[in-house]
Amino acid sequence: MNKKATVEVQFNWIYATIVGFTFLIIFFGVGMAIRSNAQKSMERDVAVYLDDIFTSMQGSENTENSLDLPSIDIAFKDDCQTFNVGSQAESIKYLPVFSPSLVKKKLVSFSLGWDIPFRANYLLYVTSKEVAYVLVGISEDLGLPDNINKEKVASLSAFVNQNNYKVRLIFFEDPLSQSLPPSVKKMMDTDVTAIQIVKAENKVNYFRKKGNSLVSAGTVYYADIPTMVAAIYSENPKIYECNMEKAMTRLNLESEALLDRISIITESDIPDCIPLLNQARGKLSEIEVESRDTRLTSEKVTALHNIRMSLNNLNGELNIKSCPTVY
Repeated sequence: MNKKATVEVQFNWIYATIVGFTFLIIFFGVGMAIRSNAQKSMERDVAVYLDDIFTSMQGSENTENSLDLPSIDIAFKDDCQTFNVGSQAESIKYLPVFSPSLVKKKLVSFSLGWDIPFRANYLLYVTSKEVAYVLVGISEDLGLPDNINKEKVASLSAFVNQNNYKVRLIFFEDPLSQSLPPSVKKMMDTDVTAIQIVKAENKVNYFRKKGNSLVSAGTVYYADIPTMVAAIYSENPKIYECNMEKAMTRLNLESEALLDRISIITESDIPDCIPLLNQARGKLSEIEVESRDTRLTSEKVTALHNIRMSLNNLNGELNIKSCPTVY
């Protein structure tokens, strides 16, 4: 009898352990499912909020926004077609968004209008407060907004990284001649990038960290302050170029629309205005041709600058003569 009772007690304990363990697994699974659903719901909410922000910024400039990102990272793809909020993918196929590849902790955004000289597009800039923008030997702000983490240092050796997950070094001089400080050397190569702005040539040279030094990573060209800021925000030349392709495509469409506008205006009985309108038509045709190839080159930057100045002067003359303006 004692032996039978001992066996029953052991069986009861084994049974209780199995049942308890089963309930523990069930509760753990339910908890994980709830947590996963809550995370996905948060990711959807952030994605919708960002979409609303980006949409509103397309109609305004000098607009600054910020958003805390608890436990959510935002990844911008090099193809410039989508960004990911956690596992949630969102399209930015037609929207020029210049950014580092990864944004986390606190997102800050900014927008500027791009005028050629008419409003061709709005350029959107996105980064994180945890990304350090270090202006080395540069006293001016370069058009950068106040809501980013920017620091001016006389020399690169004076910079100390304060636990920023990415560091962007900005130079006028050749950065290859300067040694990286210890706090930057110990960072992962993918988290340190640099650019050299060559104002005389409207050129930006990109660099990336490799070991304890910087190496060349490509060159792009900018047309004005908004596109220079775009190059500063873009982590690499590919992100800059594919987003500028979107802006140039929009420029091409806008120039075609304005050409149609001039065609309609010149059908009216306004002989005193026709010569100026025809000159403006010629300049718009030049913009339309230049923007067919969406890549910004040194020659194209110069051509767009000259066309912009001429078209702006023509538009002013049309206004003085009380003629219909081009834009």
